[in-house]
Amino acid sequence: MNINNLPLYMQHKFSQHMRTLATLGELEPSEEVRMVLKRTAREINLYLSNFKCEKCQTKDNLTTHHLVYKIQRHYIQAQRYYKQRYYFGNQAILCCDCHNRAHPGSVTQKAEKYIDPKLISKIKKRCQNGTN
Repeated sequence: MNINNLPLYMQHKFSQHMRTLATLGELEPSEEVRMVLKRTAREINLYLSNFKCEKCQTKDNLTTHHLVYKIQRHYIQAQRYYKQRYYFGNQAILCCDCHNRAHPGSVTQKAEKYIDPKLISKIKKRCQNGTN
């Protein structure tokens, strides 16, 4: 991905994400570091998915789906796990229905799991305005 083609706001988020990811080691990252990585990854992926579900293209009830699951932590080297788990490329933006299909038997119906529409509007506005 050529980050120079991204809006300035997304260039800043991408740089922040990659710098923080580079600090990860063998120990589980602190809550503060995890929150920075989760927030920046979510914002990057929302932008890259055009603020829609990557499967069905709806804009409603969006969630974040991880491709490397938490359960895999015990099967691979810790540093590799943390870098893969929190990397923005490990996430997909899916609506609740598509996310449920990705996890048969584990239903995501709680509203607090959805990405806040106000956050989506805020990110869109910052991308358009080029602000940080």
